[in-house]
Amino acid sequence: MTEIFLSYASEDRVRIKPLVELFENQGWSVWWDRELVVGPSFREKLQENLGSAKCVVVVWSQYPIKSNWCLDEAGEGLERQCLVPLLIDDLRPPLGFRSSQTALLIGWPQQHGEIDQLIAGVRECLVAPVSTVNESATGTETVSSQRSIVVLPFANRSSDPDQEYFCDGLVEDIIAELSHIPNLLVISRNTTFLYKESSPDVVEIAAYLGVNFVLQGS
Repeated sequence: MTEIFLSYASEDRVRIKPLVELFENQGWSVWWDRELVVGPSFREKLQENLGSAKCVVVVWSQYPIKSNWCLDEAGEGLERQCLVPLLIDDLRPPLGFRSSQTALLIGWPQQHGEIDQLIAGVRECLVAPVSTVNESATGTETVSSQRSIVVLPFANRSSDPDQEYFCDGLVEDIIAELSHIPNLLVISRNTTFLYKESSPDVVEIAAYLGVNFVLQGS
């Protein structure tokens, strides 16, 4: 299992490398080198490492705030309550992430700023309880301290391909409505639709995402 998933913009790669070395010197495993993953498997590899990471560290600079990839990855960390953000440029984090306590490393790596606070935040995240999978008489069961659910893409059983948009829209509406329920963790739309073109095994998905419930439909 990857301990830290590092989300950053490719333009910051040179500035990010010292941060990776810092984490690795702490004895932590880091997934960060996207250039090693190319071709059709990129999305699957990214989701695999993002989903298994115990901590999602997002590096905000002038570049990732314009990247849908970084925003989605940070959103995943926020939903799973394992997000540790930091700023390396003098700017405000994107909307939706400004309430998260953010370590200030402006001018990194020349300026170390709140590096101690960052290390402490990552360490706290890594030692936090995580979802586990137990075997029971009724099969594999995901155990979590919080109620959680993933809504899988609905199947279009009609002969009209245009109904695909209706199916997708319905799933998005359900996710949005469920997100208003207090103390219910709802897996994000971006993660959900990674399963759109596949025939997923519900038990495997529940275990992989660490959720209590899986909703399917057509």
